[in-house]
Amino acid sequence: LIEAGKEFGLKHAGVFAMDGLRLEKGYKWWGTELDAHTSPLEAGLGELVDLNKGDFTGKTAIVKQREAIYKMLGTFTLNPQDGQMFPWGKENIYRNGELVGYVTSAAFGHTIGKHICMGYVKKSGGEPITQDYLLDGKYEIEVAGEHYQAEISCGPLYDPQSLKMNA
Repeated sequence: LIEAGKEFGLKHAGVFAMDGLRLEKGYKWWGTELDAHTSPLEAGLGELVDLNKGDFTGKTAIVKQREAIYKMLGTFTLNPQDGQMFPWGKENIYRNGELVGYVTSAAFGHTIGKHICMGYVKKSGGEPITQDYLLDGKYEIEVAGEHYQAEISCGPLYDPQSLKMNA
């Protein structure tokens, strides 16, 4: 396999490198970003649900949830020059100094040259959350007891239109 792949630039890649690539593309994993208690709307996958398809399990819940979403998934980047930190997942997420969520997955994105964290954000008091609220805030990720400034995005960090994937 390695010999046959040489002409295509095939290289060995470890699981941590593959996890970083997954996060750069915004791909979610079952058991981390996705589970039986998370809806497609919360995970940023609402565009993949065809409500005109007819009746299906969960359709009524998704239609109702469009009125009010209580947690949303964001992708955060941290500057590696900010210190010798390495997020692994389950770190706290702060918005404007207030604890609002936790990291579900984290890895270094070698293509973009930054640490990447995916995580869910909730509003305090159990209020509904919007994408505007999610994107309008100053975020920090707590890594090993230290707070690091984070930038948030709701889409893929690398090849957002999938031009390279579809070439």
